Amino acid sequence: GPAERLSVARELGETSLMLPVHPTLGEEDVRAMARAVRKVLRRAAAGDRTS
Repeated sequence: GPAERLSVARELGETSLMLPVHPTLGEEDVRAMARAVRKVLRRAAAGDRTS
């Protein structure tokens, strides 16, 4: 078998960002997601590795 099973799937899981997309998402849902993404990006830019 391969040296590491599902290596591409593992890489995608560790490096991808998936946002919810659905016709029932409201404006506030989208705003909340945007706030969360901005928060994560600010922490990443500051070197904060805590969750």
